[in-house]
Amino acid sequence: MPDPAVPWAAAQEARLKSRLPGYHAHSVTGDAARIVDRVVPGLTPVHRCLHWTRRVPLGVHLAHLGSRSYFASLGPDRSAAVLADERTHLLEHFPDGTVEEAYALDLTVVRSPRRPHRDEAARGSPCSPRKARVPFGVLTGRALQEHYSSHDEY
Repeated sequence: MPDPAVPWAAAQEARLKSRLPGYHAHSVTGDAARIVDRVVPGLTPVHRCLHWTRRVPLGVHLAHLGSRSYFASLGPDRSAAVLADERTHLLEHFPDGTVEEAYALDLTVVRSPRRPHRDEAARGSPCSPRKARVPFGVLTGRALQEHYSSHDEY
C-alpha cells in the first residue's frame, strides 16, 4: 500500500478518495498483533511496519493506478480525466518523469509454539534451549552423536 508517511503519496490518496466512488485508503496498523493475542493468548505476535521504495516511469505508475477497479467504475472518459490530473500533480514532484513510489508493508508474525513428541515430553528434548550446551552447528555427524550420548540427561 502507499506509504502514508510520504507527503506526495498521502496527498495522492486523499485526491483519489475524493474523486473515486467507493475508494478506500489502506492504513498501516498494529492492531493485528493485539487481535491475535486476544484470540489465542500466548502466541506472542510481533508487528512491524516495513517501508520500501521503487523507481518507475510516470506512465507505469499511472497505469498501475488506472488498473484499480475504482477507475473501471468511472468509465474511460472520467478515468482519463482523473489520470491526467494525477500526471500533472506528479510532474510537480517528479519533473524528470520517474516516480519514487513509497510503500508500507504492515506485517504481523506469530510463531507457533513447538509441541514436543510424547517421548520427548517424558525425557526432555535434546533440542530444548534449556538443555542445549553447545551452539547450533558446532558439532555435526559422529561428534554430535558422541556429545549427546555422553550426557545422561539426554
